[in-house]
Amino acid sequence: MEENKRKIGSSLRIATIDIDGVLGVPEEEQFGEDAGGRVATYEEFERALDEIRAEGKIDRLVLNIRSTGGCLADALLIYDTVRSLGVEVVTRCYGYVASAATIIAQAASAGAREVSANALYLIHCCESTVEGNTHSLSATKELLDKSDERLSEIYALASGRSAEEFRALMNRNSGKGVWLSPEECVAAGLADRIIASSPVTDDARSQVEALGLTPLPAKKRSVRLPFHPRDFTPPAQRSQKSAKIPRQAARWRQPPTRVPIWQMWRVCVQPSQEAPNNPNNTPTKNYSITNKTKQNHE
Repeated sequence: MEENKRKIGSSLRIATIDIDGVLGVPEEEQFGEDAGGRVATYEEFERALDEIRAEGKIDRLVLNIRSTGGCLADALLIYDTVRSLGVEVVTRCYGYVASAATIIAQAASAGAREVSANALYLIHCCESTVEGNTHSLSATKELLDKSDERLSEIYALASGRSAEEFRALMNRNSGKGVWLSPEECVAAGLADRIIASSPVTDDARSQVEALGLTPLPAKKRSVRLPFHPRDFTPPAQRSQKSAKIPRQAARWRQPPTRVPIWQMWRVCVQPSQEAPNNPNNTPTKNYSITNKTKQNHE
């Protein structure tokens, strides 16, 4: 099972789905062939749920939302599906969360709508691009008005406030809405609490602590691997040999990093001395192989 889609604990079974990108646009068009478990369409969301159900019953579903919106139809389908699961649902908003993505965030269980301390939140009136005559334009306007009414009711249902409050918030800035800080988002009833950002390296440790599981082992200090073959010598033999090593050769204990390791024990090929039976000093092809580094070391 994919690591970024679900995390299962021993005492509490938790599944995680990441909602990313533009809603309604196929994942392969946004993220390439390897989407990494990211979900942007209702079809992919259903496939992710099928994989989760295949692993058995879960106790909690966590939706990590990092989307600026997109197709309202996909958002409403995901919203209805999440609401009908019958399990505890937690929604967590990160980065820029706007438009249709905020509808999915409202599908959380009571008091479980979370927003990151570094996030920004935007709700606005529905938009559409349409061509046609007055009849088709009138039909599109009627659809947009009904969509705005439906969205304000969803916000009101999750917060316990009136739909008129959210309709007024959506109509600000000529229907474009305004970006809300995490504090403003909670004050407006669009989220229940603010969560602090945590370093990615501590995410696994914090998840284990939150689940009440056995703490992870402490981080081990990194050990530098031996750089020189002498580092493999047992300590007892190393102490005996250290007295025989000349001081000028002590630099081999810690060779400079600028020198590649393959040069430390290079084999040098040198011409041999002239042969005694060669009166004409004719060049010969006799060679002797010496190990300069080993001679210097000894």
